[in-house]
Amino acid sequence: MEVFFFIGIVISFLLSVLVFSKKNKHQADAIFGVWQLVFLIHFTLLYIRFSDHGEVFSFLTGLDTPFVLVHIPLIFFYTSAVTGNSLPNSKKMLHLLPFGIVFLMSVLSFVVYEADDKLKLYNDQLGREYAILDILFVVQAIAYFPFLFKSLKRYSIKIKNQFSNVDDINLRWLQRIIMGAAMAFCINIILIFLVKRLDILSVEFIGKLTVLIVCGFQVYLGYYGLKYTAIFSEFSISISNDVKTKYDKTGINSTTTKEKFKELLFFMGKEKPYLNAELTLHQLADEFGVTYNHLSQIINENSQKNFYSFINQYRLNESIRLLQDEKNNKYTILAIAYESGFKSKSVFNTLFKKEKGITPSEFRKAL
Repeated sequence: MEVFFFIGIVISFLLSVLVFSKKNKHQADAIFGVWQLVFLIHFTLLYIRFSDHGEVFSFLTGLDTPFVLVHIPLIFFYTSAVTGNSLPNSKKMLHLLPFGIVFLMSVLSFVVYEADDKLKLYNDQLGREYAILDILFVVQAIAYFPFLFKSLKRYSIKIKNQFSNVDDINLRWLQRIIMGAAMAFCINIILIFLVKRLDILSVEFIGKLTVLIVCGFQVYLGYYGLKYTAIFSEFSISISNDVKTKYDKTGINSTTTKEKFKELLFFMGKEKPYLNAELTLHQLADEFGVTYNHLSQIINENSQKNFYSFINQYRLNESIRLLQDEKNNKYTILAIAYESGFKSKSVFNTLFKKEKGITPSEFRKAL
């Protein structure tokens, strides 16, 4: 069993070194690094408990159990930082309060006893303590996971209000991590039920499986986390489904936005800024000569689209025009996509099929 925890120790150590040695660290990197150090401590304590070193380090008995309650809040902190909604340290402490209380109880329950008494007390109360931790962990999962998915949904809205290409910043990898963590949690609960009620599997098997899943999550999250670049450090736009509420304080009325929208349409047709694959709301606002808040209001109120949809509609129209021109038959579909301002063939195909009901290749054949 201890070999699985040793694997976790090695992965946590390597990831923490990589994160803290990363240049231009974002707050999300710092949180991820701290999380890996927590994993390192947790796996080390588990390794000691399940190895021959347990008796030598008996004063550490029971200190691993509270760490079960720290990981979900740290996922929450990391997700909040990545999506540009970092919490102040005071609020983070409140989220860590359950862990702190249980950790303090563990220290008071075990550290003050002699070695033999601690081992006996630990063995006598292990089942009951884990039952309490199981309940707290379930409450944590029920409280946090829905909020995490909601945060990622809000992030998706946010980037589509600011960027015309979102492939590199859509955080699908983090969504998969959270989804996987939620599924692993459900599977773990089912396995524990099978052990306690039906006695089908062993606790050791569940422990090994859980550690392997966690290690897999760490490697996956570490790979993408190290590649992540903060994009909301310089600006942010409030997110609201209520357009009127969202733009109450921008200082321009609907009549002005309609006039500006007509000017914007003329500008888009003449200058074709959408051909720039990296176009952002800020860049277009600078080129058009308005603030990005005003531009967002002009687009949202008059086109009923976000920035992403507005710009990519122009790109789709451009691609259709190019495909219909026989002079462009010598060019590939990918070349047409790039020429139209798209950055990804998969995104181009998806949006094109949504618009026309057929793929670009099928559209070209039908001409």
